[in-house]
Amino acid sequence: MSRDTPRAISVTKPSIEDRVLDRYLGALLGAAIADALGWITEFRKSRSELAKIGVSLVDRFLTWSKPTGGRFHTYIDYVSEGEYSDDTQLLLCTARSLEPDGHFNPDRFAEELRAWLDYARGAGAAITAAARNLRGTSRARWDSNFYKTRGRAGRRGYVDAGGNGAAMRVAPHALANRHDAQRTAEGVWQNAITTHGHPRAIVGSLTIAECVRLLAAVDNLTKKEIASHLTDFVEGLDVPARLALDSWQSQWEKEAGRPFRKALDEAKREMKSMLRVAGDTRPSFERTLSELGCFTPATKGSGTGCVAAAINAFLREPFDYRKATLRIVNTLGADTDTIGSMYGALVGVRMGSTRIPDVWATRMQDYEYFISVAEALTKIGLRDAAENYLRVDVPMVRKRESSDIIELTRERRVTKNQRVLHYLLGPGWVQAVHEQRTRSGGRMLLADVSLDSGQSVRFRSFRADSPPKERDREAELEGGGRPQASLFDWPAGGSSTA
Repeated sequence: MSRDTPRAISVTKPSIEDRVLDRYLGALLGAAIADALGWITEFRKSRSELAKIGVSLVDRFLTWSKPTGGRFHTYIDYVSEGEYSDDTQLLLCTARSLEPDGHFNPDRFAEELRAWLDYARGAGAAITAAARNLRGTSRARWDSNFYKTRGRAGRRGYVDAGGNGAAMRVAPHALANRHDAQRTAEGVWQNAITTHGHPRAIVGSLTIAECVRLLAAVDNLTKKEIASHLTDFVEGLDVPARLALDSWQSQWEKEAGRPFRKALDEAKREMKSMLRVAGDTRPSFERTLSELGCFTPATKGSGTGCVAAAINAFLREPFDYRKATLRIVNTLGADTDTIGSMYGALVGVRMGSTRIPDVWATRMQDYEYFISVAEALTKIGLRDAAENYLRVDVPMVRKRESSDIIELTRERRVTKNQRVLHYLLGPGWVQAVHEQRTRSGGRMLLADVSLDSGQSVRFRSFRADSPPKERDREAELEGGGRPQASLFDWPAGGSSTA
């Protein structure tokens, strides 16, 4: 060949695995970034409240702080730029609970929840109560976690929990089973009923997971096709026969005092009504959220309303992640982080990670870990996984390392740069230790640990100066500022727009 002859340029077409990985990473980062941005505005009701942290609009990651710990154990949680809340923490717990064939391991997830109590950030009452019951009650399993707690309407609990705390974490089911709607739905049922018993939460979780799965499996769907598919999907929902949930359903009916299927049908009608609202993108976003009950204290955290809001946001803007995310997280008065997180999973899986702004993606807490999670879910989704390598073989590690982080924080023996081991999450290094006095007079110790897996967590341990009063035992360590009416005090079967 002559030296003057132009060389042919070889362009390698991305493999199926590369394309799937890019979209799965997009879903994970899309969810986590919106969670981090929306966490800042979640409880702020006016621009004047934003002004207290020096901004009039959230358009970037910020360093900020918030009181947390409940009424009796209040302390200040200092949040660095790009750090995420419970929405993303529990999404990661779900990803680690998947088997190589896409099946969900609810026993593993229950164990994740027990462990999560020690590092939860921003969690609400329902999920916290569920995790505490799993940890403290020997009879509690994922399919028998009928906890009780106190709400504004008195003693309520599991069968009344219809919030969005399950819907926000179920995207990994869809990514692991993009061509298997049945396996996705079965896993979501197991996941949701571990913490939330009201059909509103279950139906909302199933709907958002099916939307993620549909977008992962089928390209170039129109808005009308997406809305129609989801409506048909909700209409066909029923308790999966293969899960053998008869005992759970019987206990549910005993606790609730009414037939479960009647309650399920009510939630299905509610979800279909909300999907009709979500499918109309002509009204303003704020007006749509208002119609869905997203600004009303008693309904703003609804498992159906928030899902419909996220779907509406996606139908409005299926490609411009930055534009829609900033609109969501600055719609003050709504559950900004959770709606944003669910929207982010939808748009991320459709357009891929390369369309998400680098200024957010690369500055996101645990960015490298999200890549690992996306790789693991890609292997599982393509049925090319021999194991879920997100799980750490702790018994093997324990042979070499035995400094238990939970014991160290409880005993106040943890120090910076210390090598530690968590019984489920594996080994890591302590990056910082901080202790502060709480409202109750005790002390909260916080230890930031960078795990070898790539995830960073802040372990927490409270020590009382004196034995707690009876009412203190009811207090949750998380959820101190989250409105609880949407979780427990919304009348069963009621409309989200009532």
